[in-house]
Parts: sequence; C-alpha cells; structure tokens
Amino acid sequence: MTRGVLGGRGVWGKGFPSRIGGIPAGALGLPEAAKPGDRARFIPEDAIGAVDGVVYFANAHTIGIRAQDALYRFLRGFGKPALAAHHLFAEDADPAQAQRAWESWLSRALA
Repeated sequence: MTRGVLGGRGVWGKGFPSRIGGIPAGALGLPEAAKPGDRARFIPEDAIGAVDGVVYFANAHTIGIRAQDALYRFLRGFGKPALAAHHLFAEDADPAQAQRAWESWLSRALA
C-alpha cells in the first residue's frame, strides 16, 4: 500500500459552493452538491489514467472517493489551502510517479 498526502494552494473565492474539499467539483466529475453514492471521474495524468470511483463521504469541507484500487480524500485545510490524500492499493503503484501526477493535477485543478 502506498500512502501520500499532497498539498496545493487554492483560494476559496466567492464560488465556494462549487468547491468540494477545496477542489472544484467539476475537476472531480461531480455535481456541486455531491453526496455518498455519486459517481466521480477524474484524470490526474495520462501516466496514471482515469480514476472512476464512488463518493463515500461528503460535507462542505471534505470529499472521500473510493476507487477500485485506491481511496482519495480532498480536504479544506486550515487557512484555506486544499489538501489531497490518497491510499493506493495497487501492487504496482509507483509512489514517485503518483506524487508527480497528483501535484500536477492539483496545480491545474486549483488554478
């Protein structure tokens, strides 16, 4: 199992309802009012491929997504940065590659 916590700097602007856990809802393929059971689809990087998952937890500050071989959490941090955490269960997961891909995706999602 590979675990990682990645940080990104996002600004919580007037469009807060469109953000879930600090990440724009559209970047996760989710509606603005995501709830457990909603399907999520996002593509961090071509090297990792698309993530298809299901929301297992959602509130104004956090979204949790369960995929076939990973758990993803996006959180609104103190001081308003967006945080992302993942637990990758695939035996062939490459931690360094995953970190690069997620940092790149977070930079684009929070731009």
